[in-house]
Amino acid sequence: MATKSENAKTTKGKSSKAAKASPSKNGKAKVPGPRKERAKKEGLRDGQVRILHVLSKAKGAMPRAMLAEKAKITVGWACNFIGPTDLAKRKVTEERTGFPSLMSLGAVKAVRDEELNENQYVITATGKKLLANVVKDRPDAVRPRADR
Repeated sequence: MATKSENAKTTKGKSSKAAKASPSKNGKAKVPGPRKERAKKEGLRDGQVRILHVLSKAKGAMPRAMLAEKAKITVGWACNFIGPTDLAKRKVTEERTGFPSLMSLGAVKAVRDEELNENQYVITATGKKLLANVVKDRPDAVRPRADR
């Protein structure tokens, strides 16, 4: 069995990842295969439902950062769930994520606030109907995962 000093000598000059890499039986490093396709999930994601719920309770328009905070999701996911305002970017994002954004579904509308120089979002009548249907089927989708 190797001592600590012998181990230090063998890994000297190598990054910690290189030292931890485990070769396969034939001595070559393992290479991950192609990504498996996930089954497409129908309907709204829980984060989208929470965004709609927050917007339905709001008195006016809200920016993405505030929506993310109140819906208890990250700002990055909020961007994916709401969708970019630019249609070309939105199509690319939806292909990458695999689900339609709230803007594409017509559930959310962007309102430009020139004073703050940012987009703010309001729920539409379509969004209110979507929220009512989802809450009827999945009432726990409105609560964040930590509270479930």
